[in-house]
Amino acid sequence: MKGEHLRWFAWQPIWEAWFPPLFALLVIGGIWLGGRRLALAEVQALFWLIAALCILLPGLHAWWVKRRPPDFLGITEQNWPQALGAGLVLGILLGAAQVYYGLFARHELFIPALNLELVVITLAVLLVAAGEEMLFRAWFQRLCEPAWGLVPTFFLASAAYAALLLVFWGSQLTPLPILYLPAGHVPGLSFFTNLGIVFCAALMLNVLYRVTHSLWTSMLANVLSRLALLFVWPYQTLVVVPPALMAAAVGALWAVAIIFLMRWRASFAPPPAPAPTLAPPPPKPMPSPRRPTATQRPRGGKRK
Repeated sequence: MKGEHLRWFAWQPIWEAWFPPLFALLVIGGIWLGGRRLALAEVQALFWLIAALCILLPGLHAWWVKRRPPDFLGITEQNWPQALGAGLVLGILLGAAQVYYGLFARHELFIPALNLELVVITLAVLLVAAGEEMLFRAWFQRLCEPAWGLVPTFFLASAAYAALLLVFWGSQLTPLPILYLPAGHVPGLSFFTNLGIVFCAALMLNVLYRVTHSLWTSMLANVLSRLALLFVWPYQTLVVVPPALMAAAVGALWAVAIIFLMRWRASFAPPPAPAPTLAPPPPKPMPSPRRPTATQRPRGGKRK
């Protein structure tokens, strides 16, 4: 995105700009329908599958259709100190607010122990966060901004991300799984208050992504915000699938994503630069033959 012309508002409709909003609707509708028709274990598997698709679908579109390198979606080393610093600050702020208001709402403070279940939940959070950021940050920004401009893209992507909370509208999912909650959700507050908080958090993440040109900012803030919920909700009640099976499923999905991204990066590796060749020196000009002038006496001749 660096060096591109910054347009606040635009209207140049292109068919690719409708891909992210339509896929976001499918994601929200799939989770909403799954929460009413499936058991909790099946909904978790569905959500992880959708999260993996949110990683692979933008990657396939950027690599296969657009023929662009990974930095097209913000997977880059550019500005990484600023990106990680901003993500760390925002993630700590959101996580502290979640823990504070969770305790204020009379939730119990829970100190998670390091075990297999915690590792599985952490892997699942990483997968979900990566999928959300690829869809609601990178794909939205890249495809929608040229068509609609910067400000409409910010608000549309933030509204789509906040709409993830709609999957709990009249849902019978109990207990409340942290994997389904978007970053910025604060326990103990009303539904519409959380809707506004998640929208503002998504708006900040979109702005930071556009400023740093890096996806690592929003991914780090998303992961820290979700992991903070482990301190106010007992995560053992969320593990309804055997931990070994969950670890194998999440690990397999991440292995596929990592192998794909590695091959993707290698396919765009620049060819080695040829060794510089020294240019041959320019030829020296031939000296012109000297001819005797009219006043010059030739050598060995007699004066007339």
